[in-house]
Amino acid sequence: MKSKYEIEEALTPEEIRSAETLWVENLDIRGTGQEKYQWYYQENPCGQGQIWLMRDGNTGKVIGTGGLGNRTILVGGKRLRAGLLADLAICKTHRLLGP
Repeated sequence: MKSKYEIEEALTPEEIRSAETLWVENLDIRGTGQEKYQWYYQENPCGQGQIWLMRDGNTGKVIGTGGLGNRTILVGGKRLRAGLLADLAICKTHRLLGP
């Protein structure tokens, strides 16, 4: 029996479009999903980010996303590279609590 959910990195254009669609439907974003992807994940001056998809293990449908963006932070006067978790979204039909 398959796991209820599966996690994978979004690598193909089709997978990235799935994430963008989920963002528009489930997050309060400015602009389009494609604009967000370009700005935050592709054109980030601190380096490209990563997106993971959550799929329904039975249907293969993308039902969630999680992202990691790069940031520069200052700690004790030193510049350090850090990761910022972002774009955590779950399709409304797969939520147990909340809106």
